[in-house]
Amino acid sequence: MVEGFVKTLLKATTYVIGEDSRLTILAEFKDSSKSKTMVFCACSCGGFAYKDKNKVTSRHTRSCGCLNNERVQIFLENSHDSSPYDAAINNIINNYLRQV
Repeated sequence: MVEGFVKTLLKATTYVIGEDSRLTILAEFKDSSKSKTMVFCACSCGGFAYKDKNKVTSRHTRSCGCLNNERVQIFLENSHDSSPYDAAINNIINNYLRQV
C-alpha cells in the first residue's frame, strides 16, 4: 500500500461492466487522499488494478493497462522503420514496454 493512502472498504461486490470492458469490479473503496471512490478490479487478462470508479463505470477505463500494451504491440508489428524518426519512436515504445 502506498504511504499516506488510506482506503475504506465501502462494499464488496462483483459487477461486470460490459462486453467491451475487460474489468470486473470486486470491491469499492473510499480514497481519503482524493475524496474519490476507487474500485479494485479483476481484468480478463488475469491482472488486478485500482481504478477510479467513475472512469470504469463510464467505460473510459476498460482494462488494467493490458489493452494499451496490446495496441502498442500491434502498432510495432505493423510499423516499418522507413525513417530515423520512426526508428526513434519505436525505440521509445520498446523501452516503455520493457518497463511495464
